[in-house]
Amino acid sequence: MRQYTVLGMYDHVDSAAAAIGPLGEIDVEEHDIKVLTMAPYPHGTFYKDETPIPIWRFSLIGGLAGFVTGIALAGGTQMLMNLIVGGKSPLSLPAVGVLTYEITLLGTVLGTLIALLWMAGLPNWTQRAYDDSISAGAIGLLVNCRDEEHANMIEKTMLRHKAVKIKKGQDDF
Repeated sequence: MRQYTVLGMYDHVDSAAAAIGPLGEIDVEEHDIKVLTMAPYPHGTFYKDETPIPIWRFSLIGGLAGFVTGIALAGGTQMLMNLIVGGKSPLSLPAVGVLTYEITLLGTVLGTLIALLWMAGLPNWTQRAYDDSISAGAIGLLVNCRDEEHANMIEKTMLRHKAVKIKKGQDDF
C-alpha cells in the first residue's frame, strides 16, 4: 500500500511550529510529522515530544554485557591456561579487574552509540520527499496521511498557517 505524503514549506520557524498544533486537530499523530530543516533547533522548538528516551537502558545492557565478557575473557583465559608460578593462584584478580573495567566501559560506550543511532533513526535507507529550498533555509513539515482526502485536509491547514509551498504525492516524490 502506498503512503500519501504532504510536504509544506515554511519561511519562518514560528509559522511552521504554529501549523503543527492544528494538524493534530485533524487526526494527524506526532509520529506522522517530520520536521525537515538544515539548521539544528533545540528540543521542543516545534512541538513537545513526549516520547521516552531509553538510551540509559542500552548503556546499562552494554555495560553488563561488557562486564560479563570481561570476566569471561580475562578470568577464563587465566583459568584455561593454568600457569601456576611460584605456588600462586592461576587467577590474578588485579589483571581480571583492569580488563573487566576496560571491557565494561567499551560495552557501555557501544551500547550508548547504538542507542543514539537507533533513536535518531539511522541508518534510514528509505527515500523521503524533499525540496531543495530546505537546503537554502526553508523549514519543511513532512506529514504522512491515510488517503488523498486526508492529504487535502492537511494541505488546507498548512496553507491557512502560511505555508509558502505545498508538495503532495505518494511515498517519495
